[in-house]
Amino acid sequence: PLITLADEPPVAPDPPRTPQFTCGGVLDQNRRNFREPLHRPLRLSRRALPIDYRYASIVYIVGPGSGATNFHPRYFATVRHELSVGSVDGPSGLRRVGPIHEDFLVYRAKHLVEYADSVYESWNRDWGADESIHRQLRENLGAGVCRFLMQQAAGKRAITKTPRVDGLEHFFALFPHACLVILVRDGRAVVESGVKSFGWYRESAIRHWARSAERIDAFNKKFGDSDRRYCLVRYEDLWTDQERELRRMFNQFGLDAGIYDFEAAAKLPLRGSSTLRDSGEKLHWKPVEKPADFDALDRFRHWGRARHLRFNDLAGKALGRLGYTKHDPGGNRVAWAIWHRLLDIWWLVARSLGLIYLRLKGRKSRG
Repeated sequence: PLITLADEPPVAPDPPRTPQFTCGGVLDQNRRNFREPLHRPLRLSRRALPIDYRYASIVYIVGPGSGATNFHPRYFATVRHELSVGSVDGPSGLRRVGPIHEDFLVYRAKHLVEYADSVYESWNRDWGADESIHRQLRENLGAGVCRFLMQQAAGKRAITKTPRVDGLEHFFALFPHACLVILVRDGRAVVESGVKSFGWYRESAIRHWARSAERIDAFNKKFGDSDRRYCLVRYEDLWTDQERELRRMFNQFGLDAGIYDFEAAAKLPLRGSSTLRDSGEKLHWKPVEKPADFDALDRFRHWGRARHLRFNDLAGKALGRLGYTKHDPGGNRVAWAIWHRLLDIWWLVARSLGLIYLRLKGRKSRG
């Protein structure tokens, strides 16, 4: 049997000896007398086990940052007594639960799904374990993650964030009752902010954002008409009409907007903004008062023709799928097309050399 439970303690022979168990029965220490099994298979039930609906209160925030996922959780933290944020303080003075600012729980979700899939595939179909059992296994693995988050939240609503969308396709397989916020930002602003704040390589950042946008678009097409509790939120909409977007999310997740302090949310300070680099400061995550002329939407307005055309070539289609409008500065299309293909070749060569270098470096460190 796959899983066994003991019905009663095995009876040892006389003189007493410690029995040794096999998967089919009990063998005494002298390995001479095999007795009938004293255990029975654990029967798997196709009836789903009761769900702890406290897990449905957890809010997961994912997005292809930079910047947007820092901006969003503090808005949730302004609820006076209902919400608690895992690692972000709101103006209501809620306690900090832990130092993990970006937990990557969704980013690593594929490993739990792969585990459930491999275990399920190992079971003999004659045992009667069908797809409903498979689904229960995945959901209970996700419930373990939810239980961990609730322990950290000390009885209050937990909010968790991942600044990546890898693993997004597995979200509802593991967390079918949780709340999900997918926070997107104009890819040009994300790239520029990442280059300034973290020294990202521009070409890599554009390609990464394009892949992330395609993944979000595929997820939205799959679940857009379902009854799953998720919201696709644009950073720009949240910035320009904060109250409307927050009310939309609260309504989607069944939260009471009446206990939310919208005025406090509007006065939230800046944290980790790329504008710190512009002023010559070192990037940090301490709260900084928002300047009167601060505009989070002008990150890429200084871009020239070459940068716009390169972004359009790599991520223009993905940009449109998320509701953004690309800027076309014009120019000789044939000449620019040749230039883009040369850049693609250069990118492939540079990437291949980088992978070879990392592999050789790994071998050297192991040696």
